[in-house]
Amino acid sequence: MSASIKILFSVLAFSFFLVFLNGCKSNASRNTYIWVIRNAETDTLGNLNVIGKTRALLLDSLFLNENVDALIALKEGSNIESLKAISKNKDIEITEVHNDDLNNIPSLILEKQGAIVCLKREQIIPLIKRLGLEVNIDSIPENQFEYLFKIIIPTDSLKEKRLEVRYF
Repeated sequence: MSASIKILFSVLAFSFFLVFLNGCKSNASRNTYIWVIRNAETDTLGNLNVIGKTRALLLDSLFLNENVDALIALKEGSNIESLKAISKNKDIEITEVHNDDLNNIPSLILEKQGAIVCLKREQIIPLIKRLGLEVNIDSIPENQFEYLFKIIIPTDSLKEKRLEVRYF
């Protein structure tokens, strides 16, 4: 084998090694992202109204480029409806939970790269606290639908969990 071919193979092998190391690094540094949202606006029957349906479509567009591999909703029509567009576009089943299962939500989401959880307003703050974070909001008002809670859980156990509160 000529010297130039040996050099070419060495360069290719080194390149593959660098790609492998980069892949390992990016996998090791991935965080878990959990977004907690409230169900969208409903009518008197508990179904999404026109504003609620619009908000559900807006949520879908907000998460279009996010890495989401779990959708969890309280087993109630408006919660599930709020996530249907995201479920369809990302081809992810919605995991439905009952009121009795709320304590199990952390175990459902901590294994994921990205999860969206849709709950009733009075269940959001307790879930965030159950995940070990402090919240500067005592409760979510009845007419407040715009909160978007983003929880960042680093894979590096030395870094602290973070909570970002946004409006959409």
